[in-house]
Amino acid sequence: MYGRSGYLTPTLEGTLPVGDFSLGLRTQWAAIGLSAESAVELGPMGRIGYGLRGSLGIAGWAVEGFARGALGPVGLDATLGYASVRRQNLWVGDYGEANLSGLNVRLFGRYRLSGREILGLTVGYANPFLYGEASYATRADTTWTLGLGYRGGPYGLAGWRGELDPGLLDLTVRAGFYNRLEAVLSTEELKTRLTLSYPWAASLGVEGGSWRADAGYGVDTGIFGWLRYTLEFGEENDAER
Repeated sequence: MYGRSGYLTPTLEGTLPVGDFSLGLRTQWAAIGLSAESAVELGPMGRIGYGLRGSLGIAGWAVEGFARGALGPVGLDATLGYASVRRQNLWVGDYGEANLSGLNVRLFGRYRLSGREILGLTVGYANPFLYGEASYATRADTTWTLGLGYRGGPYGLAGWRGELDPGLLDLTVRAGFYNRLEAVLSTEELKTRLTLSYPWAASLGVEGGSWRADAGYGVDTGIFGWLRYTLEFGEENDAER
């Protein structure tokens, strides 16, 4: 069940493996979405997944293709889509760049320099904005990430990932013309996500077992809340994972 100011809807999202494909369905009161995903196995070199999804609702429509995976030391995540309206009008969980109408292009790549060092690069276009980010991560007992980006102006990035009683903490801060704090704390029982950004927006999510609850505030949504419960049928296989 999802709710925000002036809007309340049950939601249903499901996946079903059929042969080499994973078919998806997602619905809410005002929209329905369909998707199909598959992958090419490249043995020891890696794996490339790809798919297509589309949404149709009272407000408009959207279509999106994507590919993601790894080939040796290179990782890739590419998305190309178009929406006639803001994506949150077609699916309640779409925010950020993906929420804008029009053309949406995003390409993320990473290159593993060694077992301890990774270079990352993101470039994208979300009508009518261009953005990009470059980062360097090094891992010892903990992982440190430093980077620079552009989103309406330049900003800096700093990240830290490591053990912190009682679990694993992943913390990222972006500051400058774009300001955003992201923190994820994972324990054996729960995963907690916190996001703060300026202009002011915030979200808090808690996930444990089959339950997940999210609440927050956004400029486009006002105050919102989302409660989800996941059911699994049959045995898990590679397509479901």
